[in-house]
Amino acid sequence: MTRILIIQNDATDPIDWYGDRWLAQGLELTTVHAYAGEPVPDSVDAVDADALVVLGGVMSADDDADHPWLGHIKDLIRDTTGRALPTLGICLGHQLLGSALGGRVGRNPSGQMFGLYPVALTPEGEEDDLLAGATGRRTIHYNQDVVLDLPAQAVRLATSPDGSVQAARFTPT
Repeated sequence: MTRILIIQNDATDPIDWYGDRWLAQGLELTTVHAYAGEPVPDSVDAVDADALVVLGGVMSADDDADHPWLGHIKDLIRDTTGRALPTLGICLGHQLLGSALGGRVGRNPSGQMFGLYPVALTPEGEEDDLLAGATGRRTIHYNQDVVLDLPAQAVRLATSPDGSVQAARFTPT
C-alpha cells in the first residue's frame, strides 16, 4: 500500500477531493498540520510514508521568518526528492519545491491571478503521465507568487495564460 505524507500549510487549504480520491484508491494518508504547530518530520520515513504532497497557503515560499515551518518543509523536500521519492507540490507547495531545489520564487510580474484559467501544456507536459491531455482545461488560480526561475534540473510542464510556470517536474521520472 502506498502511504502519502501530506503537509498542510494553511487551515483553508486542506487536501479535500484529492484526499477523497486517493483514499478511494486505497492509499493511506497522514496529514501534518504545519500551520497549527505540528512538527514537520525530517523524512517521510518518520511517518512510514512512500511519497510527499505539500499543499498551498497564503504565505510566500520564502517567508521562513514569519512561518518557520517552511524551512523544515524545504529540508523535507530536498530529502524526499534527493531519494527520488514521489513528491507533489500544489500551489504554495509547487513554489516551495522551486525554492528548495534552487529556483527563484517571487511576485508574478503579471500580477495576482484569481479565477479559472486554461492551462497550456508544453510538449513535455503532453508526455507526462499525470498531465497528458489536460491542455485547455480550466483550473483554479489563486496566487500572487510564481516560480520565476526553475531549478536547473526542472522541466516546465504547463504554463498559465501569462506564461508563468504552473507545473514542473523537478526530478527525473
